[in-house]
This record gives sequence, structure tokens and C-alpha cells, in this order.
Amino acid sequence: MRKLITSDVFKALRIIKCIGIKDELIELGKAIRNKEVNQDSEEIGMRLIFGAIANCGDAASERAIYDFLSGPLERDPAELANMGILELTNEIKTFINTVDPETWQAFFTTLSKLMQRDVTTSSPDGTAGR
Repeated sequence: MRKLITSDVFKALRIIKCIGIKDELIELGKAIRNKEVNQDSEEIGMRLIFGAIANCGDAASERAIYDFLSGPLERDPAELANMGILELTNEIKTFINTVDPETWQAFFTTLSKLMQRDVTTSSPDGTAGR
């Protein structure tokens, strides 16, 4: 597994925009800041990732999620798509727990600021414009 990198932020932004979870993510961020939810990295990460998956209703969104996860999990997106759900869940949990709290904070802070500016202009498949 690898660390979160800058391109992960932009992949996450495209997913958020495509599947329409911007408001939910903003609410989660507020709840975290107000200490209304457990500050545990695993809980926060799982809420984010599985919230995205639950809202994923089309093939493009599904591919975008596999593409995002393929980076930090260092797996091919097709491999993730064909992985058993328990194995994938364990891989995601392992990744979430390897990221230090300061990195998660930086990741979510950057996501939040960019979401407020709505800087994403490409679709999940990487094509330009809307």
C-alpha cells in the first residue's frame, strides 16, 4: 500500500461530484469538527468510502471508485472489482489504518476547500468539461 498523494484528492473530488455526496461529506466534516462522531480514522474513512459506494448508481461512478482505490491499495481496478467483499473491506480498513491522522486531516481539509470552490471540471473517466 502507498501513502495518499495529491492526485488522490482530485480523484476523490471527481467521485464526490459525480455521485452527489458533496453535502453529505460537508456534514461529515462538520460533525468531525464538532466532535459529534468518533474521531477514529477507521470509522471516518469507512463512512466516507462506503457512503460513496452506497451512492454509486452507474458504471462510470463505479469505475471511478475502483480507480481511486487502485492507487493507495496498489491493485488493478479490475482486480478490485472482482475481489470478494470481505477481502476488499479488509484491504480498505488496512489502508485507512495506515494513514496517520495528520495526513487524513490534510486530505479532508484540502477536499473541503476545493469542494467549496468546485474546481473539478472533468468526469470520473478523466474526460474534460461539463
